[in-house]
Amino acid sequence: MKKTLINNAIMITMNEERPVVHGCMVIEGSTITYIGEQEPAAGTQYDEIIDGTHKLYMPGFVNTHGHAAMSLLRGYGDDMALQVWLQEKMWPMEGKFTGQDVRAGTMLSILEMIRTGTTTFVDMYDHMDQVAEAAAETGIRACLTRGVIGLCPPEVQDAKLAEAVQFASSWHNQADGRITTMMSPHSPYTCPPDYIERIVQAAHDLNLPIHTHMSETAREVQENVEQYGARPVAHLEKLGVFSRPTVAGARCSFDGRRNSGACEIRRSHLPQSGEQPEAGQRCGKGP
Repeated sequence: MKKTLINNAIMITMNEERPVVHGCMVIEGSTITYIGEQEPAAGTQYDEIIDGTHKLYMPGFVNTHGHAAMSLLRGYGDDMALQVWLQEKMWPMEGKFTGQDVRAGTMLSILEMIRTGTTTFVDMYDHMDQVAEAAAETGIRACLTRGVIGLCPPEVQDAKLAEAVQFASSWHNQADGRITTMMSPHSPYTCPPDYIERIVQAAHDLNLPIHTHMSETAREVQENVEQYGARPVAHLEKLGVFSRPTVAGARCSFDGRRNSGACEIRRSHLPQSGEQPEAGQRCGKGP
């Protein structure tokens, strides 16, 4: 097993008692075994010694919501309302994507993420076997889900749900545990209530979290009230979504309240992404 020493480094530990350490780090294989101001033992033999002078070592960033393959669509539609952007630009073009297109776009995004310090990403898309294979090949961590849109005939809904279940069950904890999965109704505006309830049940059956879009724009919130008599948070809560650990990608205010029952809402800010269609923020919602 390879043993590496990094010395003269500045390390962010995420430990409240010692948040920053100036000193040494020892890595054995893929595990950090020591962090301290001095080397753990004089005379220890190392396979590699790295001078960490003027370098900062810290845990990798986590991208809590994304569609990696959409890197191929940058610049294709800008300065539009969300629904116009989706229906007139994104969805028609995405409908033409092959598995190889998704793989290429995902590999580009993974390259950019690793280069800029992101070591884990959450992804909701189609052709998810290609996304999972790209993650497995590159060594990045990923929490992946086959995004399901329910604006289709019942038999197509059934096929999409079956595909999502198959993907989630076959890829969960693969690649030495680096890949995990979730279930994903795309959003309350693309999935009928009964379909969302079926996806929630599948998440219970597989003991997996749920990932969805929610409250992305003020218009979406208003239309949800008009159609279902409730804002998106209350609507999804009624359908049982929050009975599972949930990551909700959002761009505007959830409700007049900060929490949904016993579920804490945590926000993951993505200002550059939020600037595109009807700006705001995305949010991560934990158990």
